Amino acid sequence: MSGATLLVQDDLNLSDKQIQIFGGIFNACAVIGSLTTGRISDLNGYRYTIIIGVVIFLVGSVLMGLDINFALLLSNRCIAGVSVGVGLMIAPVYSAEISSTSSRGLLISLQKIYTSLGILSSYLANFGFGKLPPFYSWRAILGIAAIASIVLATCIARMPESPRWLVMQGSVNIARHPPLR
Repeated sequence: MSGATLLVQDDLNLSDKQIQIFGGIFNACAVIGSLTTGRISDLNGYRYTIIIGVVIFLVGSVLMGLDINFALLLSNRCIAGVSVGVGLMIAPVYSAEISSTSSRGLLISLQKIYTSLGILSSYLANFGFGKLPPFYSWRAILGIAAIASIVLATCIARMPESPRWLVMQGSVNIARHPPLR
């Protein structure tokens, strides 16, 4: 957001207070997403909950890239924030439950490494897209996140469901012998 914030402010003629709301709404909505994730994952499974979060993020990021006014931008930023809250809650649990004890620490560490790489990528996108005219630059910065959503959804769709969740659903045999995808 650091690269897009000033561009959004200039393009939409926003006040400093509006920019503060724009920056904070994402985190506020992420709290909502994280608070609802437990129940959703108990009903749908961890893998499907991640897919739901990714689809919500895809919608939010595409719509942010198409926004024409502050109200739409805020609502779509909130949509994306909810999905990030979902992901931050369920991804570490899912990673821990599908991994062996010998690789669990590595997988959890990789999540943090990829988060840092994502932040670096956002700064690079800010640098590259910041050279476009203001009307396009911040929309490209916010909308390009949709690509990561598509890649993540494709990858997670090939992953097995959590054995723990399968056992909770009474599918002990599938938990012991997950189908290959």
